[in-house]
This record gives sequence, structure tokens and C-alpha cells, in this order.
Amino acid sequence: MEHKGGEREICMVERIIEFSARNRFIVFLLIFGLANGGPTDEEAAWTVFSRYRDQAFSFTDCASFALMERLKVKVALALDNDFRAYGLPCLPEKN
Repeated sequence: MEHKGGEREICMVERIIEFSARNRFIVFLLIFGLANGGPTDEEAAWTVFSRYRDQAFSFTDCASFALMERLKVKVALALDNDFRAYGLPCLPEKN
């Protein structure tokens, strides 16, 4: 899939700069073989990234959404609103 406008490069920089707890959790999953993280997951993440251009989702968010869908994870552990905006139930619950 061809990506225009340097999106892939911007997201690569974002990955390096924002190595958050979420990223560390994904790396943990990858290290222990619970998630493949291969080309299928990357394409699914780009599909989400392209579909939700009106949101401020990072590529990491989109990769997490795609991975959660593939692994059938039903609830996210999230402190920001991105996962809620995507439509996933989150813990802790927002009051």
C-alpha cells in the first residue's frame, strides 16, 4: 500500500519519541510471542489510521486498535481518551 505525504515517516518519528507505557506493553507482547505484529497487523493499523483522519490517533494507537481487534481484546487499559473515541471500553472507567 502506498502512503502519501510522509505519513509513514512522521509515524516512525512518533514511535521513537513517544515510547509510552502502551508501547512498552506492545513490545512485551511481541517479545513473548503473544502478538505477531507482522505485515497484516501493520496494514490493518494503516487502514484504521486512514479511516479516522478526523481523530488525533497516533499510529501507535491505530496499531493497538488493530492488534486488540485481532486478539479479540475487549477492554483497554488507557489513561487518555483515544481508545474511548475509537469505541473501546476502557479501564479505569471514566466518571
